[in-house]
Amino acid sequence: MLDQTFPPHGKHLVAGEWVASDRTFRSEPATGDAHDFSVGTPERVDRACEAAEDAFPTYANTSREERAAFLDAIADEIEARGDAITAIGTSETGLPDARLQGERGRTTGQLRLFASHIREGACLDRRHDGALPDRQPLQMDDGDTDADALRDAAKAALEQMGPQTMLTDGIAATCKSGAAAMAEHRGVTSVVVTDPVERSGTPFLFEADAETWFGSDELSEEVFGPVGLILRCKDAAEVEKVARTMQGQLTVTLQMDDGDTDAARALLPLAERKAGRVLPHRRGSGRRDGARRPLPGVDECRHPVDPARPAPGLLPEPPRGADARRPEVRSRHESRYP
Repeated sequence: MLDQTFPPHGKHLVAGEWVASDRTFRSEPATGDAHDFSVGTPERVDRACEAAEDAFPTYANTSREERAAFLDAIADEIEARGDAITAIGTSETGLPDARLQGERGRTTGQLRLFASHIREGACLDRRHDGALPDRQPLQMDDGDTDADALRDAAKAALEQMGPQTMLTDGIAATCKSGAAAMAEHRGVTSVVVTDPVERSGTPFLFEADAETWFGSDELSEEVFGPVGLILRCKDAAEVEKVARTMQGQLTVTLQMDDGDTDAARALLPLAERKAGRVLPHRRGSGRRDGARRPLPGVDECRHPVDPARPAPGLLPEPPRGADARRPEVRSRHESRYP
């Protein structure tokens, strides 16, 4: 029988706190007395989702052993409360004890299966690229980390670029209007402004501080085309805040010196969630390691590259758990949730 010294209190656990609401509903158990439960609200759901989003980077940065220990601890705690869980389950559902005990064993077994799978490292699905003796390094200009020098060098290079034909008239028009809107935005300084004609694409470069970025959702809207925005941040904390507020991106690149490793490591969990690919010391599609000339549409596709994954937030995806080819719970199913 359920230990009645700990009756269900009907509250919601949101962001580590038990909270109740003014409205309640009463359950209809198969046996025993009914219990009152708080009615959930959209605000509580939003708060729970926000807390989960805030917690994700911390958990994503844990080691394999820490994750495995976490799953084992969940299984241990479920088993420690096994009799109480079975008692309330039979009361609410009318199912026999044996059925619920079997479901509990299945749940803890799955948790421990995944813990073992993580410890073994099989979930990493490692690929190894062999050496390429015929590969030739391409020339790369050295640069410093001074923000003014970076801006001035980019300005000088972009002003030498001629027009290039864009894919469609619509894309060209959208690029031009997006650049015009950015140029007119309060707090944004124009560094390079050009005048594209018809379906041509010409570069635009703008500059703003982080406070201007935080005060405008429009600046985070993607402009497909040669339009860039340099953001000046006071410190690493402000850089991280900018990264949190970015929308989904096709690619995030990290250009860093030896002393930037810790800051880059802190940004990595955010970048992984915001972009389809994260490239250290590299450029996105159309450029190869330090190449002076553009290579349109060329990427060096090797094992670690997964160009097929869309950037989060850009394309809707069906729930991975709804894939009919993967109906069961198996150790390979971590691939459902990249």
